[in-house]
Amino acid sequence: MPSPSKQLDKNDLIKVAKGAGLAAAGAAAVYLAEWASSTDFGQWQPAVTAMAAIGLNLIRKWIKDNQE
Repeated sequence: MPSPSKQLDKNDLIKVAKGAGLAAAGAAAVYLAEWASSTDFGQWQPAVTAMAAIGLNLIRKWIKDNQE
């Protein structure tokens, strides 16, 4: 049941918190991607790039709701 106008119930607050968490995770991912691309890892650059891609995919899968 939807909450009345100008009132927030527990479900509304949970949805807001989830949205804030997703926004924060996205901002952190962009920051880390920018940092990783501008940092010189020398001979480890290919490994760091691959691990970053795997890590971001893992986080994306963890966040996504796979229940149907």
